[in-house]
Amino acid sequence: MSKGKFNLEEIQKEWNQQDPTIPIPEDLSCLKKAKNPIEKIRRNVMIELHVIVAAILFLIIVPFLKVYQISGISELIYYVVLFLMVVSTLPSYINFYSYYKKSAGIQYNSYRSVSKIYYELKNMIRIYKTVNYVLIPYTFILLFIILSKGKSEIIFQCLMDLPGSFIPENYVYFIALGCVVLFTLLAILFVALWVRQFYSKHLKNLEEILNQFDEDCE
Repeated sequence: MSKGKFNLEEIQKEWNQQDPTIPIPEDLSCLKKAKNPIEKIRRNVMIELHVIVAAILFLIIVPFLKVYQISGISELIYYVVLFLMVVSTLPSYINFYSYYKKSAGIQYNSYRSVSKIYYELKNMIRIYKTVNYVLIPYTFILLFIILSKGKSEIIFQCLMDLPGSFIPENYVYFIALGCVVLFTLLAILFVALWVRQFYSKHLKNLEEILNQFDEDCE
């Protein structure tokens, strides 16, 4: 069973275990506060969907722009990596769009409807974060080809020759390795901050609202 399917079934089970007999207090103002974080996530989802479509269209035409000088084997590698990148992100953004459509008609006078959206969001953000970590190597290769401006094939060849000619004095090897490690660490940090700023903090706010609602029902 795949990890994504396991997470979905786990969270669905967790949601199903919620007590359907939770007493509903007369004052639903607390529950209606859930509209604020849900709408903020919906807005961010739509912004990101537009940005990702524009980014993919731009990346498709990059090799045709003479300023980047991408041709030959580099062009082939570029499109293969771009294809893998799009295929990897597709399920995550399908989930995003599904959430956007589904949450449009949510009723904020039902604990279970808001709770269900919460658990779906929790699963969606978890998968989204994992997918973005997986995309880091693809992003590195694409940026490398784009920024090398026609010299990527030469650089690729030099990097491939480095292990065979490795000596302690060959500082180029360590510089290349250090750049890869630095880029990876910065990319991981960026993804973590991005997810936290655009999604996780609103999910946390929604969780606090549901917890407050539970306390009011006790």
